[in-house]
Amino acid sequence: MPLNLKAVGRETGPVEFSYSWREVILYALGIGAGNEDLEFVYEGKLKVYPTFAVLPSYPILLWALETLEGDLTKLLHAGHELVLHDTLPSEGKVYTTGKIVSLYDKGKHALAIVEMKSKDEKGRPLFDNTASLLFVGEGGFGGERGPSYREEFPLGPPEV
Repeated sequence: MPLNLKAVGRETGPVEFSYSWREVILYALGIGAGNEDLEFVYEGKLKVYPTFAVLPSYPILLWALETLEGDLTKLLHAGHELVLHDTLPSEGKVYTTGKIVSLYDKGKHALAIVEMKSKDEKGRPLFDNTASLLFVGEGGFGGERGPSYREEFPLGPPEV
């Protein structure tokens, strides 16, 4: 089934994501926090790993995939950008809105860009997620090619 080209510009949300210290600690343990990371696994003065901020984006990504109507067997997570605006609280509610901002024709493939903006209970920005979703074999629809992402390799030996 071809991608839904009319999905570009569609928005959703806000979607509520509630969490407590338990989810924060389970996440920390799940990504490998150990004895040296007590501030992430002990309830007293608990800190939150910044990457915890990707979790509220999942319902929005599911909405985007459904809206794009692409073949999920041809889907690759091509990239993800996370921008933090504030320190994550150790518990609370996050409200996330999402938007399918672009759908690029990369020749044989298609690249969808989904932006998600998350705020706290008082409406203050907490973080933004931007996901790049590559649909293999879904290109060739005549759309804009979009930007090329080329990283320059650093010269010299690796920094420690």
